[in-house]
Amino acid sequence: MNSATSKVTRAVLAADPQPGSSAALLSRRTGKILIVSATVPPQPFGSAVIVGNLLAKIIPGDAVVVGEGRELEPQSFHGHDIHLFQSEPKWPKRGRRFVRWLRWSRYQGLVRFLDRISEQTGRGPIVAVFPDEFHLAAAHAVASRRGLPFFPYFHNTYVDNRTGVSRQLGKALEARVMRDAESAMVLTSALEDHYRARYPEARLEVLPHSFAFESMNESATRRSEGEVRIGILGNINHSNMDAFLRLFRAIDESMVVTIYAGSTPKWFFEKLGVLGPRVRHEQPSDADLYAKLRENDLLFLPHGLQGKWNSVEYRTIFPTRTAPYLGSGRPVLAHCPQECFLHDWLEARDCAEIVSTSSEDALRNAIRLLMSNRERAQQLVRNAAVAFDEFDPNRIVQKFEQIIAGGESRS
Repeated sequence: MNSATSKVTRAVLAADPQPGSSAALLSRRTGKILIVSATVPPQPFGSAVIVGNLLAKIIPGDAVVVGEGRELEPQSFHGHDIHLFQSEPKWPKRGRRFVRWLRWSRYQGLVRFLDRISEQTGRGPIVAVFPDEFHLAAAHAVASRRGLPFFPYFHNTYVDNRTGVSRQLGKALEARVMRDAESAMVLTSALEDHYRARYPEARLEVLPHSFAFESMNESATRRSEGEVRIGILGNINHSNMDAFLRLFRAIDESMVVTIYAGSTPKWFFEKLGVLGPRVRHEQPSDADLYAKLRENDLLFLPHGLQGKWNSVEYRTIFPTRTAPYLGSGRPVLAHCPQECFLHDWLEARDCAEIVSTSSEDALRNAIRLLMSNRERAQQLVRNAAVAFDEFDPNRIVQKFEQIIAGGESRS
């Protein structure tokens, strides 16, 4: 990050008012919920999925969303307006990392944009869906200036995976956010423990993801004729790359893998060298996705054992794809370290076969076990259907609204 960018980030931190300032003492009144997220519906990945699942159950018109995008006119999703703000230069995706820092020159523009939308919502609470520090910082700044209830929603850790200037910015921003938040919503109890140890005075609430589709039961298990079909859903990144690649070294001639990745282009998997006669890449629509998952004999859930991220991230993360897997009616094979929240969660519910060693033979044997032991496979699917109820959107959104209402009632 160059010196000009450093000046911008220092200005970002310096601009936020203290809780006792006149802006923070402005009277509050109920208004629409302003949700700020880098990715927003109808994008089929990351935070956009989580935001979309919330919007699907919030009363139409009770929320307004701001996200990254180029459309000038407001979009609509389940009766909620979505406003897009372009902060990043238009650039081919492969070169995005080289120019992304330039968006900080648009930071004040985003603050003004959010400020205007916040005025239109009737000074309602602001929810910032992380991970993205650019939008998190701007949402926090507007909430602080207007004296509005502020609710960050952390899907993973923030500071722990950063280095250099980015880490220093992160430390300062994270501390301000935790200090000023009415409640900080976190995805898992492991994240709650992590942040409580760092910020003992912070008010934390666990809010899992929600998924609104009908789960399948054990009658949906299947066995392909002549081959084992393995499905993988979602993005591949540093958190799961080593586990993902290990699968392709473990499969034999009887196994076929399909990667369902709506947001990751085919060239990415070609560059990894995994595509071939027994490995294919598909980009199904949202409407077709769950039917596609059910075409497989089992679903593979990779979570890194030897990745590049901080150990805290591996211990606390909960992959978004887990819930759709549990509701698919297919047995799940999870490849994750033993010392992590995902392992403990799956093991406690006995809803996935788990391989916790970096052994290709262990993966191969687990696949064969699920294919040969129908009773075990059906038991996992039955248990997964029960576990999937924990992501019931009605229950999750009810808790979300209770958290927001509790924050608004504080003065």
